Amino acid sequence: MEVAVLPLLATCLQLVARIFTTLEQVYDFSQEFRNVPAAIRDLALDVQAAQRCLVSIQNRVAGTGVAGNDGSQGSRALVNNVQGALFSLETVSTFAVKHASSIQSYRFLRRLTYMIQHAEIMKHRDELRNRLFYLRLLQDSRAEASGSGETSSRPSSDPGLAPPEGGVINNNMLFEGLPLPQRPSPSRYSRWSYRRASRMLVEAAGRGDVEEARRLIAAGADIDYQSRGAEPKLEGKAALHAAADMGHGALVRLLLQESANPNLRITGPSNDTALHLAANKGHLAVIQQLLDTNVVDVDAKDAQGFSPLQRCEDQAVMAALLGAGADPRRRLANSNGTVLHWAASRRQVTLVRQVLALDGTTVDEEDAEGLTPLQRCTDEAIMVELLNAGADPKRTWPGTKDTLLHLAAGKGYFDVLGLLLSSDRVDLDAEDAQGLTPLLRSKSEAVLTAILKAGADPMRRWPGSGNTVLHHAADSGWTQAVRQLVAMRAVDVQATNAGGLMPLKLAVRAHDMGVYGPRTFGDIVEALAQGGTYTDGRGE
Repeated sequence: MEVAVLPLLATCLQLVARIFTTLEQVYDFSQEFRNVPAAIRDLALDVQAAQRCLVSIQNRVAGTGVAGNDGSQGSRALVNNVQGALFSLETVSTFAVKHASSIQSYRFLRRLTYMIQHAEIMKHRDELRNRLFYLRLLQDSRAEASGSGETSSRPSSDPGLAPPEGGVINNNMLFEGLPLPQRPSPSRYSRWSYRRASRMLVEAAGRGDVEEARRLIAAGADIDYQSRGAEPKLEGKAALHAAADMGHGALVRLLLQESANPNLRITGPSNDTALHLAANKGHLAVIQQLLDTNVVDVDAKDAQGFSPLQRCEDQAVMAALLGAGADPRRRLANSNGTVLHWAASRRQVTLVRQVLALDGTTVDEEDAEGLTPLQRCTDEAIMVELLNAGADPKRTWPGTKDTLLHLAAGKGYFDVLGLLLSSDRVDLDAEDAQGLTPLLRSKSEAVLTAILKAGADPMRRWPGSGNTVLHHAADSGWTQAVRQLVAMRAVDVQATNAGGLMPLKLAVRAHDMGVYGPRTFGDIVEALAQGGTYTDGRGE
């Protein structure tokens, strides 16, 4: 009886295993079906990158004169593979255009058609990639040989004539033993039969173990395998996600060479790409490798709608992303301001200049608090850059009602003052929340005299004390300012403040208190005398 039960139990276990395998296959199929629009977008990006790469290669061929007319094996290979790449590009482009309408469509048949043709599309895409890769190496080899005056003896790996009906690269080794990435596109076989190796590849990538990763890839691990809900430890990441997140540059390089998809998204709630993860951690070397693929979507949005640029807080990373075409108008996740706000507030003048040089930059964009980059700025050199780029100097700070001229006068920013005072875009007598004009906020005699010379009203008074600018200059010992004010004739040298005191009395008091010495005091008294005052209004 016990002997008969064992085969029955084994059969039941096999049946349960098959049921789970079938359910897993159905789940994977549904995931692939759901991701069809993203796959088509990636295909379109591949076409654009291949077009740019092929144009670059053709330009280099024309520039170096290696057009294939010398009859050598290398020249024939160069010409044949350019033709083959053009043929493959046309084929892949046709597929991309044909399925582009599926991006926004949820009709079942459209997606199913793409999935049926997926293997054929990937075949042509991989062939195109291999041809372009081979062309780069062949061209570099010829350039080196030409520069040294020697004939290259490196073996050819010609994919064949165009159209490439038998045109697969049959030699898997290129110059000096460099292997050509020919990993087959992920198939159901590799995903289901090598799941353990694929999981281990993700873990090895997170550790930065390059040798283990190579071994697992050779053993058939799926390069783009992503964990599911039953594998929370892997967090829905593929190997490239894990390596990029931890900043393992060597492993990222290996995975990209093995055709890992740089636009793949985490299956978890974050929906991050590898570029999001690297940007968030500031891994510049990893970011540069991803950007060098020329197919990564630099403005991809995560689950919260943020691009990699919006997720980073590092100047060098921002510069790299902007240089790759990231949108400078996107708002950062941590401040709801643009990159220009961030760079201006952190005194990053080089980054500010880079952003201002980009098309589409809005110099007066407001952040969440209604402030522009100019209002966030704390560095005079950056203020000058923003003003020269057309920033509005008449904007006021919320609450304080300060203008940039108030700030420049109070801080003594002479370069900014020079730009503002030579412009007709500023109000010299604008009042802040305390009723003070830029003239009354002047930090030094030089600032005060510059604003006076530009035409500011010299009869403005300080709220409360009732002092005029002349009172303030006499009290501070600013001889040149006193002379300038008296010479204007519009200033009443006998005007009294709220305490009934004239400028002369404030000068006497300051001298008696030791604020300045006899010489300065004598110069101020002499200047005031020229304006017709010898007493303080009380006969003293």
